[in-house]
This record gives sequence, structure tokens and C-alpha cells, in this order.
Amino acid sequence: MKLELKRRVSKKQQRKSQQGGDEFESSLREDMDDYGVRAALKPEDQLQLSEQDGQYIQVPQVDQMAIHFWHESYMLPLDSDEARRQIARDGTMQPEELQAEEHNKEVSIYIRVCTFLRKPAAAVREGDIQLPQKKVTNQFNFCERSTQTYNNPQRGDELSRFAQPLKIVERMINQNTHDEIAQDFKYYEDPSDEFRDNQGTLLPLWSFSFEKARKLAVTSLCWSSQYSDLFAVGHGSYDFLKQSNGLICAYTLKNPSYPEYYLETESGVLSLDLHPSLPYMLCVGFYDGAVGVYSILQHKNGPLYLSTAKTGKHTDPVWEVRWQPNDSDANLNFFSVSADGRVTSWTLIKVSESDWYNSFTENRIHSIHNTNIVKSYKNM
Repeated sequence: MKLELKRRVSKKQQRKSQQGGDEFESSLREDMDDYGVRAALKPEDQLQLSEQDGQYIQVPQVDQMAIHFWHESYMLPLDSDEARRQIARDGTMQPEELQAEEHNKEVSIYIRVCTFLRKPAAAVREGDIQLPQKKVTNQFNFCERSTQTYNNPQRGDELSRFAQPLKIVERMINQNTHDEIAQDFKYYEDPSDEFRDNQGTLLPLWSFSFEKARKLAVTSLCWSSQYSDLFAVGHGSYDFLKQSNGLICAYTLKNPSYPEYYLETESGVLSLDLHPSLPYMLCVGFYDGAVGVYSILQHKNGPLYLSTAKTGKHTDPVWEVRWQPNDSDANLNFFSVSADGRVTSWTLIKVSESDWYNSFTENRIHSIHNTNIVKSYKNM
């Protein structure tokens, strides 16, 4: 809100402005307003350059308004829209709280003024006057605009730099702790095996455990064909009445204290298999009849492929899955065996995101009957 006091020039002064030079100067000396300010009139015949016409044209109307005083207001009615916008912009203070705070400030100033009036002017110091101060806002993340960019919190890169070295150091500590077991695993031979006919002895070495798999049974295990120290374990439940989520853990002999990777599944795991040439690819068979493909490198993103009712998943638990050589189009494929009497071949095909459910197709369905006759059907 702005307050302006303007003075409009009378017609008498406008007529005087059209007089000669000497008469105009003398009239200016005589025409003094109430504030002692000379009424400087603008000439009526002003010219202005017109870029469109390329010549000077006369200004049709000259504003003779003279501004003597201008002051910007800092007080607003609490019921006005501008006051509500300022209250909402500055903070969460309600109009009642704001009114009470302003009242307390006025009372405090009034008390101080009354106290100072009792003292002589020389006794009143400038430091004694303490006016209410405005609350200081945080200049780092405060903005009076309606929108502002998100201030990302500063984080150091110590954890990201030490993650890989810590993993290596952990392996070294575990290998030093279990050095005797590692030596027995590589070089131990029982001399008594010479006196046993086709019979050997078992030497317990490591014991792998995981906190999240404590109440789950080990339903499947598969060793990696490329890395001799890596194997995958599937956890689930054989009890039909006590089914829960499943778990897939990838262990290595270099660190028996904790799994290298672990994947949580919605259904119990009954079978799994690691790809012979791609050790990070894992096909899994579940208790609910579904099959899926996981990538150990992307274990936090869930399954890469998962069969659904549209792609013809099994109706009973899947007891076995096995990778097969790639087909003629170099697509990955595997077989699954279920208790519903079907042996199904699954092919992984890359398609658009809109047709993601077609990326897991069922090529053949094999039905096993009580007569031990295997019938093969091909989807057309």
C-alpha cells in the first residue's frame, strides 16, 4: 500500500506557462504553494520523436501533476487479503497470534517512552532504546518465493570410497581366521581311504548361516560352473500350511560369515540354477507355480522376468529348473518341471516395455499321464 500526495496545477498557472519568457519566470516566483515549493510547470508544446513516422510530433497532453510527498505504508489490516498472503509467506503465525505480538510490542514501546519522558534529554542514551528486532531467517535454505530448488544435503564420499576396500579387508580377515579350514579344503586327504572299498569320509569345513533365513528350510543348492568358490542357496518351506516369503543367498568360500548377495522373493523357493556361461543369471522355481529369472548384479531391482497367469505359469510347485543352450536366435531359455505334470520350456525375449508380459513365453507344454506316455504340444 502506497500513500502519495499530489498537487494539480490550476488553469491559471497553465495560462501563465504559455506567456513569454520574462513573464513566465516572474509568474514562477509569485506562484508558491503552501509547502514553499515552486510550481515548475511543464511547457505545453512538447515534441517527441516518432520512430514509426520518422519525424517529431507534438505531445497531445502534458501531465502537470507535481508529487510533493510519497511514503510507502508498512501497516495492513489483518482482515485484508494482502495481510493473509504475507502471514502465509512469512511463516505459520495465525492472525490472532500476530495481533497479540504486535500489541505486546506497542505496550513495551509505550512503557519505555513513558520511562524516558521522566528523565532529562541528556540522561537518555541511544543504547537504552531497544526496539523489537525482526526474526533472523536462515539464509542458506530460506526463500520468500513460492517455489525454490531442493537443497541437497552435503554428504562425504568416505563411505563410497571405503565400501570396496572394506569388502576386501573383510575377506582377508575371514581367510586368516579360517586358514586351517581353507588348507584342509585344498590339501587334506584321509589316509584311511586306502583301506575302504569305494567308501570315503566326510570332513566338515564351513557352516554358512544368515539371520533372515533362520526360520526357512534349505530347498535347493547350485554351484557356479565358472567360479568354483561361489554357490547359490534357495530357502523356502515344504509345509503347505506354513508358507512364507522365500530367500535366495549367494555365498562364497572366501567369506563364510555373510552372503555376498541375497534376494527376497514373495513365494518360497523350491529350485534354482545358475547359468553355465553367465554366472550372474539365475532361474528360480517357486512354490506357487511361478518361475523367474534374476540377475545377481541387479539384486535390488527384483526379478528380470517373472511368469504370470497370462504367460501360463504352473498351477503346482516347480520342483526343478535347468538352463538350456541358447536357441537359434541366441535367446536364453530353460526348462521347468512342476507337480502339475508339465515340463515347460521358457524363452527370454526382449520386447518393448508396453509388451513386457510377452517377454516370457512358453514354447512347449509336455503332459505326463498315468500311462507313462509323454505327449508334446506346441503353441501356435
